[in-house]
Amino acid sequence: MIASRVLGMCPDVRVLRGLFVIMLVLKSLVLFYASVYGLAVFGEGNDADYYHKYASGEVTLLANSWAAFLKWLNDIGCYSREGMRFFMGTLGAVAVPFLAAAIAVRDKRTHPKEYWCVVLMVSLYPTLFYYALDIYRDVLMCCLFLLVLFFLQVFYGARLALRKIAVLAVLLSICGVLFLMRPYLGVSLLLSLIVMFLFGVRSLSLWVLGCCYIILLNALYAAGLLDSLMLYRSKFGVALRGGSNLEIVFDSSYWFVPTFLKSVLVQLFGFYFQGFLATLLFVVESVPLIAGLVYTCRNWRFVDQLSKFLCVFFVIYGTIWLLGNDNMGTAVRLRIFNYIAVLLCVVSIYVRKKTISNL
Repeated sequence: MIASRVLGMCPDVRVLRGLFVIMLVLKSLVLFYASVYGLAVFGEGNDADYYHKYASGEVTLLANSWAAFLKWLNDIGCYSREGMRFFMGTLGAVAVPFLAAAIAVRDKRTHPKEYWCVVLMVSLYPTLFYYALDIYRDVLMCCLFLLVLFFLQVFYGARLALRKIAVLAVLLSICGVLFLMRPYLGVSLLLSLIVMFLFGVRSLSLWVLGCCYIILLNALYAAGLLDSLMLYRSKFGVALRGGSNLEIVFDSSYWFVPTFLKSVLVQLFGFYFQGFLATLLFVVESVPLIAGLVYTCRNWRFVDQLSKFLCVFFVIYGTIWLLGNDNMGTAVRLRIFNYIAVLLCVVSIYVRKKTISNL
């Protein structure tokens, strides 16, 4: 109900456009400030600094494919930190909001208010905005993730088999790029596609699905099939030790479910109030997420194919990173895709529900 009321109370389209323009101006000013003076909110920008140093040849230790890509750009004379910063800022401020709106609201003319609401809500997402201020890979991955959803929408709407095959090929190619950038994101998308093609998720009760999910997850842990994730998670206590490590330990199959639920509450829902910033993020990010999940569950009968895919992705992707991550600073970045998935679900369901009620 809260999510529905918020969408229903959105101001006029002209006001929404004006607010978006104001946001663009403010973001441009912050980007300029960050470019000149630097900006550290979630600690020092170690990732961005590392990427720049590797691309420039100052360090030789390769951490991921994004660093390798930036190094390749530098080798062919096309790399500039300021140029990449401007590119990421443009993606985050313009491309991502409008692409998200085009996915959630397919008929802009019929639902202009909902369309601009999505544009504004994505623009107001603080974590996404912060990581658009430097050469982080998160914004580009978010844009590619939305492209996957866009082509999936085209796939569901295509009638000709040849067109379906062509769209699927493009979709899988983007998933491959995302796999190179963040392996478990690409794997999550591919697994979600497989689940959607092989099984139906709307026919069963959400309570039944939830119980089956918990039982299956516990069984996988007890059988040792999640050991690779547990091994990666253990690195946060040694090689990846940081000030925001949570020290949530999975050490017993009997306590697996309570420990996993604790990880969900802290990392995904933001029940982590160590300082003002963490509390602020809970209010502006976690509260809307919780409201969106409640709205989606209460209006499950209105979900379409894309919304079902987003729900499946939300569970699979969330499960992987919630098991493999033990750092709150990293969690803020990883949950971007979960948050966007819920936002798109809510608006898609709201528009579908509104359309059906007007028939």
